[in-house]
Amino acid sequence: MFLPYRIEKDTVMALPSGSYEAEYNKIQGELLQKVTDEELQKILINGSKLQEVWFPTECMTFDVFLSHSHGDETNAKNLAAYLKSQYNLTTFIDSCYWNYCDVLLRKLDNQLWEESDGKDLYNYKKRNYSTTIIHSMLSMSLMKMMSKCECFLMLDSPNVQFKGDEMQHKTKSAWIYQEVEMSKVLEKKIPERWLPHIVHHKEGGILEVRLFSTDIAVESQEVTFDLDTSKMHLVDAKLLNKLKGRHGYRALDMMHSDYMSKQYHARLLQG
Repeated sequence: MFLPYRIEKDTVMALPSGSYEAEYNKIQGELLQKVTDEELQKILINGSKLQEVWFPTECMTFDVFLSHSHGDETNAKNLAAYLKSQYNLTTFIDSCYWNYCDVLLRKLDNQLWEESDGKDLYNYKKRNYSTTIIHSMLSMSLMKMMSKCECFLMLDSPNVQFKGDEMQHKTKSAWIYQEVEMSKVLEKKIPERWLPHIVHHKEGGILEVRLFSTDIAVESQEVTFDLDTSKMHLVDAKLLNKLKGRHGYRALDMMHSDYMSKQYHARLLQG
């Protein structure tokens, strides 16, 4: 990963109308790997194999890692298809290219932990263990995909974050919180084509953060996490217009240039 960005839901909804979701469904259909119950049974207790089959990373390459709430999935697909059709940028959306975490968890529980004396009854301790296993697989795969993509783009909306009592940004999604924190610690990989340019911006550092798509719900009280998006450069309609006519890495270069230019001027203003 190189640089983090943020785009607001209103900007996405204002994009030119078109059958973007249908187009993206066609794109993702070429890569989505279906796993039959018979195939799953053969690899169920091989953790590494199971992770690569259910949450594959080795066979996939994308330009953009799109972080979003499950409630914004349609907008996420439309944005991804727009980036592909307008700028030839490929976008990773976890729910489109990977099978669902909860489905795998249910299959694992049914195969290994279901109690013999009652239907849908599970050993509590073993259930916690299987949840840890599957969530660890998903976390590691997310980190791998994030690392492989050149930029992180967060689809910002009320489903993703809100302002708490002290006006701090909060999220109810443990997955979004995790992705943002991951993006802070992942090694920043500067594209080779940018190395000569980066030399001029060494001082002050320009790199830092990311998100995801599951809302954590607790019946009467919801857990929230502080969400720092201050280092994410806003992708607005003005920047999207600048990208017109540019494709692939040329579109990414324009985004990075805009990011670093504003970071540089902000440091000048700070003295």
